[in-house]
Parts: sequence; structure tokens; C-alpha cells
Amino acid sequence: MTILTAKNTPRVSYTATANQQAFTIPFEFFAVTDIKVFNGTTLLTYDASADVVTKYSITGTESDTDEAYEFGAGGTVNIGATGITAGSIITII
Repeated sequence: MTILTAKNTPRVSYTATANQQAFTIPFEFFAVTDIKVFNGTTLLTYDASADVVTKYSITGTESDTDEAYEFGAGGTVNIGATGITAGSIITII
């Protein structure tokens, strides 16, 4: 059976605590450019050395058991230097 990825977009949402910076990516992805992060409806910008709350970086977790995925065990999104406001809805796609 084939699963069409266009019909199965992985997504997770979090309600942030005060100054929270780290959010788990609980699904597989091939490259950091595959991940999109939203604060509410605002798309944040990827930056490997994110230092403001409008930018994020990603730390991927490589899978030891599945060579087909670069980051088969998910990873972590890190937002800005001081994190975001409590109650913000962070969505990772």
C-alpha cells in the first residue's frame, strides 16, 4: 500500500509557557527546510543561529534504525533568544 504524503502532512501544535524556546518535532523529516513553524498564523523564519522570537533553528535527531530518513526520529525547534509569550500557539508542520 502506498501512502501519499500530500494527504498526510504531519503537524503538531503547542500552547507555549512563558519564555518557552524548545518544541519537539515528533515526526520524521528529510531536511530542516521541510519544517515550517507558525506562531499563531505568522510563519516564522528559519535561521541556524536564531536570536529573535521571529526566527527559529532546528536540531534534528537521526534515526539509527531507518537509513531512509535523515532525521527519522524527529527533533527540536528552538525559537529566538528569549522564547515567546505564554499562551502563544506554536504549530510545526
